[in-house]
Amino acid sequence: MYLLIAGDEKYKLYTEVVRRVKKILEEVDLKTVTILECGDEKFDKLVRQLAVELGVKTIQYKIDWDKYGKQAAYKRNQSVTLKATNAIFFWKGDKTDNIKTLINACEENNVKTRVIKVVIDECEGKDNKAHQQQAK
Repeated sequence: MYLLIAGDEKYKLYTEVVRRVKKILEEVDLKTVTILECGDEKFDKLVRQLAVELGVKTIQYKIDWDKYGKQAAYKRNQSVTLKATNAIFFWKGDKTDNIKTLINACEENNVKTRVIKVVIDECEGKDNKAHQQQAK
């Protein structure tokens, strides 16, 4: 399984990411999982930490602005979604952000996708119970 995990760069609730991903993967042999990440230095830091905790491999897909210019994000999104078999998104629902573009690319490429709606507010970056309840 090639699992794309992506999320809003402001979403930093690591324990919630771990809880949700572990729940989704509880029936999966982790030896068969490779996590695909999009190279964002904020949310993907959580994804790399999660991969270490789960003991799974990762492949990073970074945007190559120098090579592709304005098409770089589109090219990266197409590349990562062509490799992905499954995807989990932690998304606030903004129709204009890169996560929505990734979700659309997954749909175009028939990737099994799960979208987890998150709340980003003044609790941003704090791993507390009240905020975890809001994100459900």
